[in-house]
Amino acid sequence: MWQHEALRRYINEHGDTPGFADRTVFLSDPQRELDARLLGAMWPAVLEALAAHRWTPVVDGVPGKPVRDGLRTRHHVDIDRALTFLVEDPDRPRGPGSSPPWFCRGTLSCTAARYFVAFDFALSVPIGYPFPDLLRMLSEPRLAGCPPELRFVAGISGVSAPALELGFTWGEGSYWFEDATVRDAARAATEKNAAAIDAVHDLERDYSDAHAYDRVCERLTAAYEAF
Repeated sequence: MWQHEALRRYINEHGDTPGFADRTVFLSDPQRELDARLLGAMWPAVLEALAAHRWTPVVDGVPGKPVRDGLRTRHHVDIDRALTFLVEDPDRPRGPGSSPPWFCRGTLSCTAARYFVAFDFALSVPIGYPFPDLLRMLSEPRLAGCPPELRFVAGISGVSAPALELGFTWGEGSYWFEDATVRDAARAATEKNAAAIDAVHDLERDYSDAHAYDRVCERLTAAYEAF
């Protein structure tokens, strides 16, 4: 068992310290505990949210990569464990000339005391898309805390046509009091991004459809609002 090995290492490293025999040693395996939280509460919430849509999560953007292989340790003030995934269209994998006009990346992380859910989103539109419509999104008051960015994209490997891209980012976390609260947070954030992808998918059929663009604006604002 890991406890035996951890105690042996501790004794070997500190056994000669004065007063060692009077110490109380508490053993823990933070990686094991944090992984259990990520895989037991947060990741299932993502899968549940996407089950109602046609989109699928891909760990680290690598098709077929096991979820556990995507877990990584990050050293900040507290050690945390994190998992990053892309939300993709299974009928149109990302690649030169075939990627959909959206990009969605989620990151789940937790420490012993806190959790954090983050998403990044990119919406691509044709280079000639009406700028006043893009400006409406750029100046949306509900996004003022972390406003979207407008970028020029030359294309993937020179195959795709040049495009304009609106980039969004969002993150939220708190103390981990109970699993249900964390599951709800991960599920809600994933659901909002899946709904935004649905709207972009509809817009792609006809970029001149003003109502379709309105839905995109509404859903991206709901997913990325930050005052």
